[in-house]
Amino acid sequence: MQKIDMKDLLAHKELLRALVLRQLTVRYKQTSVGLGWMILQPLVMMVILATVFKAMPGLSPSGVPYSLFILSAYIPWLIFSRIIGEGTGCILSEQGLISRVFFPRIIIPLALVIIGACDFLILILFLLISYFLVTPEFISINLITLPIFILILLMGASGIVLWTSALNVRYRDFAIVVPFFLSILFFLSPIIYSSSFWPENLRNILSFNPMLVVIDGFRWALFGVNFGALNHELSSLLTIFVIFFSGLIFFKKCADDFADNL
Repeated sequence: MQKIDMKDLLAHKELLRALVLRQLTVRYKQTSVGLGWMILQPLVMMVILATVFKAMPGLSPSGVPYSLFILSAYIPWLIFSRIIGEGTGCILSEQGLISRVFFPRIIIPLALVIIGACDFLILILFLLISYFLVTPEFISINLITLPIFILILLMGASGIVLWTSALNVRYRDFAIVVPFFLSILFFLSPIIYSSSFWPENLRNILSFNPMLVVIDGFRWALFGVNFGALNHELSSLLTIFVIFFSGLIFFKKCADDFADNL
C-alpha cells in the first residue's frame, strides 16, 4: 500500500504546484470569459430558482431576500459539485503522468481540490459583495465563522473525490453514476428551501447529507438563520468526517494498482 504523508507531499510540492497552475491557466486563459462565466453561472441559476420557487410559502425565513437565500446555498453547492464532477476522472486524465513518474497519487485529486478552492474564493467575493450591498443589516460577528464552513465543504468534497476517482479507475462507467448522484443530492440539499422545510419523519435520514451542515452554516454566518436540530447537524458533520477518512484509506489501498489498471 502506497504511503501518504506530509513528507511525500512536501517532496513533490513542485509537481502539485505545476498541476494547479496548468489547470488554472487553461481555465482562465481568457480571463474575462473565465471569470465572467464563473460569476454568471450562479447568478443565472439564482434568478431561475428564485423566479420559479419564490411564490411558494415557507421556503425561506422572513426578512431574508429569497434570491440571496438561494445564492448563499447554491455557491457552496456549485463548488462542491464541480470538485466532485471534475475530480472523479482526474486519475484517468493523468494516466500518462502516472505511467511515467512515481509520486504520491493523492497529489492529483488534491490539485483539483485546490483549484476548486481558488474558484470558491472568486465566488465568495461575489457573494460577500452582494451581501454587503443588499443586506447590510444582517452583518454580524457570525461572519467570521464562514472560513470554518468553507473548510468543512472542501473536506467533504475531498473525501468523495478520493472515493470516486479511485473507483473510476476500476470501473470506467462509474463517471456516469456521479452526475446522477449529484442531481439527486441537489434536491435533497436545502438550497431552494431551509432545512426545517423537510417533513419531520424524513429529517433523521436526510440529515446525513454532507451539505446540510455547510449550507446551514453559510446561512447562519450570513443571515443569522438558526441551525436545525443539533443531532441533525452533527450527523451531517460526522458523515463528512467518515467519508473523508475512509476515502483516504480506500485511496491509499488502490493507489499502487493505478498504473496497472490504466
